[in-house]
Amino acid sequence: MQWTYLCLFFILAVALTSAVLQQEGNLSHTEYFNMARDHTISIKVENNNQSRPTAAPGILSKGYSRTYLTFNLLLLVDLSKYGKAVQDGAEWCRSQGGTVEEYQYSYISREAKVVGFGKTRLMCSFGVYTLIDVETLASPYLTLAQSSYINPLDNWKWDKKRFANLLIICVLAYPYIRFSSPALQYCLDNGGASTTTFYIEKENTCKGAGWSPLPAETSPGLSNNCDFTDGSTIDQWALFNGLPISTAKRLNPHFRYQGPSQRCRF
Repeated sequence: MQWTYLCLFFILAVALTSAVLQQEGNLSHTEYFNMARDHTISIKVENNNQSRPTAAPGILSKGYSRTYLTFNLLLLVDLSKYGKAVQDGAEWCRSQGGTVEEYQYSYISREAKVVGFGKTRLMCSFGVYTLIDVETLASPYLTLAQSSYINPLDNWKWDKKRFANLLIICVLAYPYIRFSSPALQYCLDNGGASTTTFYIEKENTCKGAGWSPLPAETSPGLSNNCDFTDGSTIDQWALFNGLPISTAKRLNPHFRYQGPSQRCRF
């Protein structure tokens, strides 16, 4: 009898996973460049959005992840707790017309609450799909993140089924999480590592972890960065929108390093 229930549960899980992937599969990767849908917040929390102040007209109003402003967009971020390199990066971001935003590594609880528990970092935003680490943007040397952004992959294609078997139990617990993400695949294909993390607690509940804009109590959800081996970092969706088809604002002129940036090929 137990085996029967286990088989039925497995069939249900596979069917639900297939349904989620099928919904994603109806979109081509080109449709993810729609500026009306900002996917910078990869895992969103509907409940927290209710208490966030509405953005002023024309100020980052596109997409659910920027429809509401955090207090960090209204007040200056306290830079005194960061080192000189981060402070320099923040000043460079502002000098380029960007907005400095403070993020903390966080997780989403089963109650759909964002809980900050890790280190904090400063990111620079120029609008939809432009989120990048301030030190990466202001680096006087070429970083792997900048090189990957400026030199998009040729003839790149999205494999929708690549992550089809990724934690079926998480699909059951969080059907709104996008497991089949073109930005995630593009990050990995560029040699980066995703900060997208899912893990199972002892209560058999699924958690999602990533970077949350502060304060976490009013966060719209988590974004997922693409980290490179040299320490440079850029949001997955910002990197993905470095592809020529994207109409997002280009980061190219805002990088401090403006020298040769060809990819190294071995």
